[in-house]
Amino acid sequence: MEPEFFMADGEAFSRAINGEHYRSGAGLKAGLDVAPIYNRYLPLFEGERFEDAKRWGLEPVEQRYILDFIASGYLHFRTSSHAESVAAAEARLTVDWDDRPVPYRNVSGLIANEDNAVRRHDLEQRYLTAMATLNPILEERERMMQREARGFGYPDYVELYDDVRGLDLPGLTRTMQAFIEDTNELYFSALDTYLGEMHILRDDARKCDLARIFRAPWFDSYFPGNKLLITLHHTIRDFGMILEDQDNIRLDTEPRPLKSPRAFCSPVDIPRDVRLVIKPSGGVQDYETLLHEAGHAEHFANVDAALPFAYRWLGDSSVTESYAFLLEYLMHDYPGSTDTSGSANLSSCSTWRASISSISCAATARSSFMSRSSTALTIRRTSLRSTTSCSLTTLALATAWRATSPTSTTVSIAPSTCVPGSSRPSIGNICSMSSTTSGSGTRRRVASWSTCGGTASGTRWSAWPNSWATRAWTSDRSARRSVV
Repeated sequence: MEPEFFMADGEAFSRAINGEHYRSGAGLKAGLDVAPIYNRYLPLFEGERFEDAKRWGLEPVEQRYILDFIASGYLHFRTSSHAESVAAAEARLTVDWDDRPVPYRNVSGLIANEDNAVRRHDLEQRYLTAMATLNPILEERERMMQREARGFGYPDYVELYDDVRGLDLPGLTRTMQAFIEDTNELYFSALDTYLGEMHILRDDARKCDLARIFRAPWFDSYFPGNKLLITLHHTIRDFGMILEDQDNIRLDTEPRPLKSPRAFCSPVDIPRDVRLVIKPSGGVQDYETLLHEAGHAEHFANVDAALPFAYRWLGDSSVTESYAFLLEYLMHDYPGSTDTSGSANLSSCSTWRASISSISCAATARSSFMSRSSTALTIRRTSLRSTTSCSLTTLALATAWRATSPTSTTVSIAPSTCVPGSSRPSIGNICSMSSTTSGSGTRRRVASWSTCGGTASGTRWSAWPNSWATRAWTSDRSARRSVV
């Protein structure tokens, strides 16, 4: 197969498979029918295609994306019947609760909304019992994935993906183990605070209790369901875009029994048709989730349609996650305001407008939620508007990154790849984060990004001390500084 035909068929396959996953995940159909799609496009993945792609003379990054696409496609083709079986079983499964059968996919929302710990634990156990019925199919799928990966010359699919995706899993494992060890005390201190408020000992706590904590029902009055979409539209408008005018982004917020409880963004045809799917369960998490998925949607909807297949459809998922977390974390540090009805209004801040401005975020409703675990955080942010022609400038937030060196450290988060002769970034923007430690033990973090062939732009922020990691929140209420 010639490279140009491969790329055209690869895009057609991606449209078909993503469309099928959208319809199934959105609850528009029971089950998942992916086997016919894989069979139709089998020449993309079979035979010597993996080795053929190495001889096509592609750019190194593009070649790595294509090799990942071929290997992943083949493994998923070989296990497509397992994926269909799991989807069909999930659609049929129910959990008996309050004398009625509840669809399996609705149970996680009920767990988060159940305020009685005894009932919550009971419901979770019923949910896990139902989930365990899927294990035989998943175990067989796992064995087949491992077996088929060896056909590519790797001992298992972990080694396969580590190579074709350039992950360095051993190094990442060491970094995350150090991160967990460094934040254990802070994490469990915060956890014990919340569990204590629910009169639950740590040894008696279960995963469902975390779901209840993050559900944060005590802030429901600030995040009402009827303001969810309004807040999204206003927030996107503050980035200089009108969501109503982006006809390539379609919102799916309708509740359906078979709809996946996990919100997702499905790029059916990048950048022409992007679906944002959410199943609201109530409260602040709905806002966070919707903004997160909207970040994905804006990324896919603003990709240059002229880019090659590999740079539009494939690549490192950390790029699209940077867009997603940028919007989601407005809920953590956005000043916002409260209107007369008591609902959150994220659109009132002009931080991301053309002029340079600074904001103090310690008094927001979301920050006060965090402060309930003895946390105080003041952030002052300065934003510089990009002067390039890129449709959307992004700041890549590393949600689990934390420098451990006592001296100045720089870590690359999302490297950019440019198409020759183009001023647009092909898969994202360059982003780096640095951390320096002062004599008092306080750390300063700086994030920056730039675009290909244009004037560099960026955001600087400072958070003292060590507060930007997912689990690391300080109990030092006096730690307050201004951005330098």
